Amino acid sequence: MILIIAVLHHIPPEMAKSYVREFRRVLKPGGKVIAIEPCFVEKTPICNWFMKVNDKGDYIQKEETYLNYFTKEKFQCRVLKRFKKCFFYNELYFTALL
Repeated sequence: MILIIAVLHHIPPEMAKSYVREFRRVLKPGGKVIAIEPCFVEKTPICNWFMKVNDKGDYIQKEETYLNYFTKEKFQCRVLKRFKKCFFYNELYFTALL
């Protein structure tokens, strides 16, 4: 199991893709990645603006982009929860099963 909490949005997209490839390499079949990341949501422009201005991570992505990093490496993704943290941060909680 690999646990990622608010890390991917600090990594440039091309590097994030290589991290996911490495996750696939080191996990055994049936291995799992559990991730929580801030994400942009189309219907929350104020939250998106707040995160962009205040978060030190330069690479906050939309939900679809985070999940695509994993599905392109043959992981099966499942969103467990979408929620707001501190009123202004959209968070995505998901798993990626190998």
